[in-house]
Amino acid sequence: MAENVAPTPTSTYVDERSSLGPRIGVFFHNCLQQDPHVFIFVWVVGGLVTALVCGLALQHAYRLSQKPVSLMRGYYLQCLIFPVTWCLSAYFTLLCPRTALLAELMQGISEASVIANFSTILFMILCYESNRSHPTPPEFNGLESPKMPRMVDIITEALAKQGPKPHFAVPPFFCFFVSCFRQHDMGPKHLLRVSWLVRQYVYVMFGLSIFGMWVSMSWAAESAEHLKLIMSGVLKVSGLTAVYGLFVLYKATHDLLHEWNTTVKFFSIKFVILLSMVQKRILGLLIDKFRKKENSCLIEPGHPDNLEQVVNLWCQFLIVLETILMICLLRRAFPVEELKDMDYLHIDLVELELAQSSRTPKMSTPGSDGDSEDSTSSAED
Repeated sequence: MAENVAPTPTSTYVDERSSLGPRIGVFFHNCLQQDPHVFIFVWVVGGLVTALVCGLALQHAYRLSQKPVSLMRGYYLQCLIFPVTWCLSAYFTLLCPRTALLAELMQGISEASVIANFSTILFMILCYESNRSHPTPPEFNGLESPKMPRMVDIITEALAKQGPKPHFAVPPFFCFFVSCFRQHDMGPKHLLRVSWLVRQYVYVMFGLSIFGMWVSMSWAAESAEHLKLIMSGVLKVSGLTAVYGLFVLYKATHDLLHEWNTTVKFFSIKFVILLSMVQKRILGLLIDKFRKKENSCLIEPGHPDNLEQVVNLWCQFLIVLETILMICLLRRAFPVEELKDMDYLHIDLVELELAQSSRTPKMSTPGSDGDSEDSTSSAED
């Protein structure tokens, strides 16, 4: 009786028909029978590339760890989690395309984390350069030295020296509307808004990614697809908003932080992400046109036109290959030689000063008319 109901690999595939695809045992059995050379090539090449990317990340992490302990070193080390997460999650999808949803979750969360991390690094470098260019108060014989200004005042003063600009007329939203934005100095309120624009993506990505996975695994397929499209649109808007915030900060600090290669840092994080977004659409068109119709691997029975799992497989394979470029760019963008002791410039304390300064009017002191005018213009902004 038990032998009659025991499912064969084919019947298991039918029973497991869903948008998630077959489990690993059925996937290996069916695909190795139909096209073994292609899949063995994908698994072997993907495994070698994964080992290479992890090795390069570990090597760079070891070099960073040889530097003195500092906040900057910690944030540089966190950037290496980004390519490793993308590579490992993509390779696991090659072993079982059913896990594509989990891979997208891990890749999305790591993307949001590295964008927020990059924003923190920019703020730390901005603090460092602003403090370095600020004149040290002179010492008086027998008298107490004047009190050092707050870090927020040093930052805003350094940014004001760059001259007023239309800071918020930048890609991807308002790059063609420069004439509509007035030129102004970057004040504490503006810096806080930029920080929020970037960090909101982390919260949105975490929340919607986890909720989206729950919906895909618990709701009916048709309803889940509709809700996933809505959440995908929200995530794209949130991601573009974060990129917009980075562009604002990048433009405001470009001249001041020129020696830190901020352009290379920004490019190393966003290039592969943008490439992966474009390539999925292109792959869908190519697979639909050139794939052999008789190859039923990863095709749901009764749904021959549904190529989602096939597209996911090859998209993740390309992501594995692209992580080589990703780790090489990150190693160049965040080199060991840039590390400096910035322990006293903790970003949370800087943001606390920014929040306090944006709510409390700056008090002018006798003989500081220039400072009074700056504070008035900042309040108007």
